[in-house]
Amino acid sequence: MNDILSALPFSVLLIFATGPLFFLILETSISKGIKPAFLIDLGAVFADAVFVLVAFLGTKSLLADIKDNPNLYILGGVLLMVYAIISAITTIRKKEEIIENEPIEPKGFRLFSYFIKGFFLNIINVGTFLFWLGLLVSIAPTLELETSRIIVFFSTVMLGYLILGFIKIVLAKQLSKTLTPTVIYKIRLSVCVLLVVFGIYFIYQGVYAPEPDVLLPSINQWK
Repeated sequence: MNDILSALPFSVLLIFATGPLFFLILETSISKGIKPAFLIDLGAVFADAVFVLVAFLGTKSLLADIKDNPNLYILGGVLLMVYAIISAITTIRKKEEIIENEPIEPKGFRLFSYFIKGFFLNIINVGTFLFWLGLLVSIAPTLELETSRIIVFFSTVMLGYLILGFIKIVLAKQLSKTLTPTVIYKIRLSVCVLLVVFGIYFIYQGVYAPEPDVLLPSINQWK
């Protein structure tokens, strides 16, 4: 029970620490509906689970790879900017459709594509991996390095994030009822601009990549 309670604050932290996804999920809830927004959230959490698993299985080697290849930050930033620019162009081209028509919630494969979008935008963020790596290295010793306790802790963090994320999505959808189509169009464009800004920040991280050596003592003790 203590492991579960200690995990919940990190669930709250993740709601505001997901960077570009935070704004994208809010915008999607407002313009497309609850299901697409939640699928983006679900895709992002799946990427988080991959990060935790990879960090758990290969902490030392991956830390060295990131240290020696800061270009991973740059690649993630470029991919995010390309996605944002394409989204902005698509939004501008569909301006009249967005403003004049009622939003239609996607179905079928188009709905599933939002899961892929959430996974993709999270998996290209090297900073997210470093967050999970740092959390894993910091928390594992307090859990006596027991695999079962580590699984419970991180499962609780992600489940709590999903529940809080769903509440956030529902609240954003309620807000959409008071917004005009023109305002929704402007919100979608603003999110594209924010994604470009985050992309530039990721590239900056690659150019001025921090040294992660501070984690090595804990990793050596753990492994």
